[in-house]
Amino acid sequence: MRVCLVSPPSVVGLSELRTTAAADRRVAEDAGLGVLTLAAILEKAGVGCELHHLSRHLFQMGHQDPGADLALLAAERIAARNFDVLGVSTICSSYPFMLRFAEEVKRRRPGCIVVLGGPQGTVTDVATLTAFDSVDVIVRGEADESFPRLLECLSGRSRLDLIPGITYRDGSRVVRNRDAPPVLDLDALPLPAYHLLPGVRGARSLRLEAGRGCPFSCTFCSTNDYFRRRFRLKSDRSILAQMTALASRFNVKQFELTHDMFTVDRRRVISFCRELLESGRNFHWTCSARTDGVDEELLDWMQQAGCIAMFFGVESGSGRIQKLIGKKLDVERARKAVLWCGQRSIQATTSTIIGFPEEEEEDVRATLQFLFDAASQRHVVPQISFLAPLAGTPIHAKYRGRLEFDGSISDLSNQGFPQHSTDLRLIAAHPDLFPNFYAAPTRMPGRLLQEIGLFLAWSILRCRWLAVSLARDIGDPWMLCERWIAFRKPPKRWPEVSTYYSSPQFHRDIVRFAAAIAGSLETQVLATVQSHIAELDPLIIVRSGARDPIGWDGIPVIPQSVALFPVPADPEAVVDALVSGHPLSDNARVPLTVVWRRGPSGGQLFRLPSPTARLLSLCNGKRKAFVIASRMAAESGAPEAKADPVSGWLAVLEQLRKRGLIERRAAGSSGSTFRARGSRCIRKAS
Repeated sequence: MRVCLVSPPSVVGLSELRTTAAADRRVAEDAGLGVLTLAAILEKAGVGCELHHLSRHLFQMGHQDPGADLALLAAERIAARNFDVLGVSTICSSYPFMLRFAEEVKRRRPGCIVVLGGPQGTVTDVATLTAFDSVDVIVRGEADESFPRLLECLSGRSRLDLIPGITYRDGSRVVRNRDAPPVLDLDALPLPAYHLLPGVRGARSLRLEAGRGCPFSCTFCSTNDYFRRRFRLKSDRSILAQMTALASRFNVKQFELTHDMFTVDRRRVISFCRELLESGRNFHWTCSARTDGVDEELLDWMQQAGCIAMFFGVESGSGRIQKLIGKKLDVERARKAVLWCGQRSIQATTSTIIGFPEEEEEDVRATLQFLFDAASQRHVVPQISFLAPLAGTPIHAKYRGRLEFDGSISDLSNQGFPQHSTDLRLIAAHPDLFPNFYAAPTRMPGRLLQEIGLFLAWSILRCRWLAVSLARDIGDPWMLCERWIAFRKPPKRWPEVSTYYSSPQFHRDIVRFAAAIAGSLETQVLATVQSHIAELDPLIIVRSGARDPIGWDGIPVIPQSVALFPVPADPEAVVDALVSGHPLSDNARVPLTVVWRRGPSGGQLFRLPSPTARLLSLCNGKRKAFVIASRMAAESGAPEAKADPVSGWLAVLEQLRKRGLIERRAAGSSGSTFRARGSRCIRKAS
């Protein structure tokens, strides 16, 4: 019996990548551990198995035809493989896509057995089997023991009714067997089958399971339904042995230790840190925790043992909402935990949510204030999202039948490409299967909260320090949102809103907004910088200019990916002032020239010495290098090379070329650069 395991689309931002190698590396870094572990178990048992991560297929197909129905194309690819059982992992964000994918595979290979697993299949098992004939079996919860037993049954060596943890169809009847017990000995599980992932050898970090289960019961979280609140950690030696094996095999030294609540057992965490320190291994790692699950001594241990980043689900800045949603965090204690991380050079991601049904304006204000307090610290990655009522959660159970679907949060697809219209129709037809795409009723206008969430999420992502400066100019984040909405005048049709904030137009508009209301020099400086970045933000360089040395007769030209512009003060000093809360020093209030360079992996801002700025200003695409060098020598007295001033300035030009700030155009050539916007390649004469 041959098994084909398929992991769901889960990598955000794939559409921004331009090479298969980059996509493969991103997929390897973000691959789900459940399917990788199952693949390793099947390989160990001698079962023929192959693994496909759909994020990789979507990247390839999406760039070939961005408007195609990727579920159909992916099904066509997978159905061409040789297998008897299709095992499909599921998560809430891509569940409509995966059900359509499974349905299409079944249509092309009617003899194969389609088995679903993962969190979303688990909590919607009966509803899924009732609505979709293409699904034969659902393995609920942890499948490490249940799935191999199911394969034995499908081979004729057992009976379906004897396998715990599965739901299946018996004729027209859906049968739900008793729950399977949780896997208690996590150390006995094999190393996940990372070798099946293309790109793993180029990965900068890999996910590694540290344990399972969360002992808490937040009303919005579905983790308990999957792991049944059974908190477990792998042993220190098991985690360290797997880290060592992956470092040896794939040359990876950084790991994301996956566990919702890694620091719940403080004693075990210190033991792990001690084991890692005594091993002498120089590994870096990240983890997730509650803010009340860390203290300064524990963070000291973690930092010394190589912890470089932590994820904190803070959710709300309101103490009242903290109690209502069962999170029960002390918000001031959460602020201290985030600050402690910064004091130890540990990056802290803080996740917040708005849109809880019980929220009043003062609750939302408190959450936005927490968000901006976090955003004002360099070491923090602030996040904000709108509440998605997950299937099987207390919030879903309480408001079932009152959820609203209008496409407003249907972009939670995490496919890296837009949600297909067929998925939207499926979501509208089956609210019990896809409640995370619906909105729960709120006391405040839901559209207002969604607009605020999108505005803050994208403004922090695209121009974080400008947003922080604007909030301080205006008074508080809530008032900033009010001013923005009055400036923007949002359209009534939501599809225009949901696509607007991820577009380059939003970046340009927030710069106009900032210029209109700027109340401080800091905001003026940051708005100037962002106005130039906004023009280059969607730009991905495909090919640009000659790579040859500038030479005597070459014509230096500033590339399309570079913006050179004056600012009234030092941008780095402005950010320092925002972080410290101190006023901008007089020394920083000096006009200077900066340059912004955009590349495939992001952008960089440079402060330029005056001679360098003058040199670049002469590179207008018309003057030859020796003319520019001669002029600079005449103007400056050539302190860079007194013996041969022209050659000295030619050497400076060559250094700037190597840094990507200028490129060479051969004398007499028309010269052109190529750039990509979205999925199109645009030829633009320079």
